[in-house]
Amino acid sequence: EGSVLPAALARLRYDVYVREFGRGLPGADDEQGMLVEEEDGVSTHFAAYNDGEVVACLRLTPVDALRTDSRWRANYDFPAFPVAEQNMAVLSRLVVREDHRNTLIAPQLLAAAYDAYRAADGELLFLRCAANTVSLYEVMGFRRYMPGSVAGEGGFRLPMVMITGDWTYFEAVKSTLLENVQQFPPNVTLGDWFEER
Repeated sequence: EGSVLPAALARLRYDVYVREFGRGLPGADDEQGMLVEEEDGVSTHFAAYNDGEVVACLRLTPVDALRTDSRWRANYDFPAFPVAEQNMAVLSRLVVREDHRNTLIAPQLLAAAYDAYRAADGELLFLRCAANTVSLYEVMGFRRYMPGSVAGEGGFRLPMVMITGDWTYFEAVKSTLLENVQQFPPNVTLGDWFEER
């Protein structure tokens, strides 16, 4: 937690974003073949390994750890929600190595991050995704709440939010996280607030 990003994860990110997708990203070190960003130092990193090699990773960043001038603050409109920043986090940099993309690694990593976050009383999870992955995240329990925007070389990105304790919503969308969700107490009031807004 809040530690230096392990080199293996930084290399996997670089391999996928820069070498495979050809994206020039701030924080990409072409000499070292690593991608490290300022948010990494205040984030928790989840990783999946196969035979000792990292094949997937995911970053969970607490909102209250972000600088006041963080680029992320404009992306998500955190103050619109009636929840303290220490109960909000952002999921980002979900990376899966090409030879493991047709597996359940991505949902398993998301489930691990969900469990850890809920165990720490987390209420809202945010992410920004490409248009072609919106329906995937909706089935998990994320919702659209504001217009998307074009984000540099990454193209169009849509902000989404998950109300982690809204059992009713997870049941309605038949979320793959339903079993995880039901291990924690429900929070229906936030779901009701969202529906009214």
